[in-house]
Amino acid sequence: LKFKTLGVLEDLPFCDGYFAGYYSDSVYEHIDDPSKCCNEAFRVLKPGGKIIINTNSVFNPFMFPNKFLSIKWREKLKRSAKIQSEGTFRAPYKINTARRLKKYLREAGFVDIQIYRWGVPSMYRPKWVLFLLLCMELLGETPLFCGLKHRLMATAVKPTQNLK
Repeated sequence: LKFKTLGVLEDLPFCDGYFAGYYSDSVYEHIDDPSKCCNEAFRVLKPGGKIIINTNSVFNPFMFPNKFLSIKWREKLKRSAKIQSEGTFRAPYKINTARRLKKYLREAGFVDIQIYRWGVPSMYRPKWVLFLLLCMELLGETPLFCGLKHRLMATAVKPTQNLK
């Protein structure tokens, strides 16, 4: 099944209960209203439907500067480091911790919420990077060393009976 639809996550152009599954990859770090997006995902899923959200952790050292640097500065840094990418996009990171993912999915009405951390890039091998991550996590809201897993995946289910 392949089709293209234009729309925004906060107001999906589909009727209630249209999909059995919802998959998002590298999108949720860019949204401004996580509550609205999770509610919309819940609305378009059929009862028993499953959601998978794959996103960068806010503690990913590659993405961490997005919280503080403008797009202009990030583009300049990428050019100076000769990093090729598809572009630089605004990323407010309003849902990109395990705690926030669970919170917004639960508030939308999802159940059986599971959070997985994955992805260990080779740049984590130098000891100074591990020290930096430890400092970041001591100041953050995540368990020790989960930043070593720089991606988050949330899975959840829309209950077959409305629990909201």
